[in-house]
Amino acid sequence: MSKKSAIVLLADGSEEMESVITIDVLRRAG
Repeated sequence: MSKKSAIVLLADGSEEMESVITIDVLRRAG
């Protein structure tokens, strides 16, 4: 199984939880 990496760009004013949820969803999606 190869490791997948994603770059999440945080825009000014974005909520921290938004990025956390996005990363979590991407991890679950595989």
